[in-house]
Amino acid sequence: MGLTIEKSFQYFLDNNFDNYKEGEWIAIYEKNVIAHGLTLKKVLEKVKNEGKPLSKVLISKVKKTASYL
Repeated sequence: MGLTIEKSFQYFLDNNFDNYKEGEWIAIYEKNVIAHGLTLKKVLEKVKNEGKPLSKVLISKVKKTASYL
């Protein structure tokens, strides 16, 4: 993982994403949510339009409940 992905992952772990809907996709780059939406395709298009390298962007789906194995 590159430094940008590590920072984005730590940001993801440390923050609350209550202002995003359950099931929305979010794209995090350098400790910022740069895109969000209900479909992964739309989020990836927004990231590309921002000119950010996809290999440096953390993509995740918002889930409001905890998952247990």
